[in-house]
Amino acid sequence: MGFETSAFGGQTNVTDEVSNHFGARPTGGAHGALQSAGASREVIVAFADDQPLHTDVYIPVGAVVKDYAEFGSATGTVVTVGGADVTDASIGDDLTDVIVGNDGKVVFSSTAGRGRGIITYVYTNV
Repeated sequence: MGFETSAFGGQTNVTDEVSNHFGARPTGGAHGALQSAGASREVIVAFADDQPLHTDVYIPVGAVVKDYAEFGSATGTVVTVGGADVTDASIGDDLTDVIVGNDGKVVFSSTAGRGRGIITYVYTNV
C-alpha cells in the first residue's frame, strides 16, 4: 500500500476511515516488577525572611518526603508540608520520612537570612 497523500494541493486518497497498517496491537500482558523510575521528585524553593513566596507550592497528598536540604544563610528555618515539619527528613533514615497530608502546601519560615530549600519526595499515583 502506498503512502496516503494530503488533501492540500490537489488529488488525495485520504478517507475518513482509519487504517491499521501493522495489525492489531496487543493489550495487557505486563509482568514483572512495577517500574518506579521517575517516582522521585524535587521541589526547589528560594526563600527569605523578609519576602513571602510569590506563589503557593504544593506536594501531592500521599507523597512521602524523603529528604530536606538547605543552602544559604538562613537561620531558624522551619519547613512544613501539609502542616507536618519536614526539616529533619533525611535520605537513608526511614524514621524521618514524612507522609504528606492535608492539602500538601509547602510553607517556609525563617527568622533571618535567605536560603534555598530542596525537598525530595516520592510519589506514585498508582
